[in-house]
Amino acid sequence: MGKPTGEAVVQAAIRLVDRSYDEMDCQGMIEEAVRKAGGSMSYSGSNAMARAVSGLTTLKEAKKAGLRPGMALFIHEDGGDYPKEYHADGLGNFSHVGLYAGEDALIDTDKYGKPRSCNVVHSSATMGRVAGSTLQNGWTHAGYFREIEYGDGDSAAPVPSTPPSSQTLGSRTLKRGDTGSDVQEMQANLMMLGYDLGSYGADGDFGSRTEKAVMAFQRSSALDVDGKFGPKSFSAMKSSLASIKKEQLEGQPEQEAPPSAAEKKIITVTANSVNARVGDSTEYDSVGRLDEGESIEYVATAPNGWNAGRWKNRIVWISPEFSKVT
Repeated sequence: MGKPTGEAVVQAAIRLVDRSYDEMDCQGMIEEAVRKAGGSMSYSGSNAMARAVSGLTTLKEAKKAGLRPGMALFIHEDGGDYPKEYHADGLGNFSHVGLYAGEDALIDTDKYGKPRSCNVVHSSATMGRVAGSTLQNGWTHAGYFREIEYGDGDSAAPVPSTPPSSQTLGSRTLKRGDTGSDVQEMQANLMMLGYDLGSYGADGDFGSRTEKAVMAFQRSSALDVDGKFGPKSFSAMKSSLASIKKEQLEGQPEQEAPPSAAEKKIITVTANSVNARVGDSTEYDSVGRLDEGESIEYVATAPNGWNAGRWKNRIVWISPEFSKVT
């Protein structure tokens, strides 16, 4: 019996959505999806799975190398109750496992009943069923199941490690598959210009949704539409952003002189605490919370009034209802 492909396992897993968690837990859901796709898999839990996969690495590193449909996703916890047989190896507790499904692989509702685009399938104890999820929801590690074929003839290939990308926007041509702070800044700018990046927001990963937004921007700017963000796209984006800032300044009293570098604006939290999100509305996932009085560097304001700022080396969005720009 040959190994099923990652894509086949994902499709089988999607067909299991809404099955009860009592019927199949996180490990059982993946085993059932593999069987439905024509393969075989059997483990004693998520910790056993984590120790059996090939190329186990952090999700951050796996994303840089490129995630593939059917890859294992894990949530790692410090401590917790897990089998003693795994205590000695130093890897710790992998308390949950899911499948990477690919960008926009399915639409499912979140715990509040709100539809969202999902790129993960797992059996959730919280939801009480097999459900869609996103990479932002606590996943920490990834690896290749040895029972699944990932399309390169070697399902056990390790995830290559690449140096982190921290570059200034405009210093290189960006394309699908790229990651880094410059990708995140480009995504934030696209959102400020009104382009939809789905539930992922400005996550620093140049995926299919970002590529579609870049192509739409190029089309509206009368540029060659190739989905790659090069010098011409960068120049057009700067002009578009300058136009927005000019519109925002209309009607405001003139300043005697432009603010200096030392007078850069900041966003200050005015509520007890507020979510820092990857996009400019509550539809986007939170990446943390800021407490009252805490300030971050201001970047720009979206058309809907939400403010973008830099926090922990990434672009985040803060509701104007709970913050002020000074």
